[in-house]
Amino acid sequence: MLSYNFANLVCRLHVASCKFLSETKVLYSLMNLRFLVLLTKEGIIEGFRVFNEFIIVFLKRNIFNYSFLFKFSKLISTPGKRQYWSLVKLYKNFSYKNFSGFFVLSTNKGLLTSTDALLKYRTAGEILLKLKI
Repeated sequence: MLSYNFANLVCRLHVASCKFLSETKVLYSLMNLRFLVLLTKEGIIEGFRVFNEFIIVFLKRNIFNYSFLFKFSKLISTPGKRQYWSLVKLYKNFSYKNFSGFFVLSTNKGLLTSTDALLKYRTAGEILLKLKI
């Protein structure tokens, strides 16, 4: 389920990346935790630490001690307007104009990236956001 906590997480990560911060603090929720596990697995963030009411997210850094810049270009599905894409629509949008990045989907298999959804599981679902690297 997409909630305002998830949108808050995405905004905080984007701002921290633009300001070249090394870490940021976000509210704890199960959706946020699953999304951070996905970002860690994809290599977008360095890691995170969970506390009772919040999570500290550590952003990746380069050799000059600046955090890498990544863009959450668009939250596609909002609490007021859910967007569900089929495999055909997901494939068309994924291969549009040499898109370098991925979509994050909420499926019955859990949170997946668009590459895993298309190639590994062959499933579609609610499209949450578009991430450019």
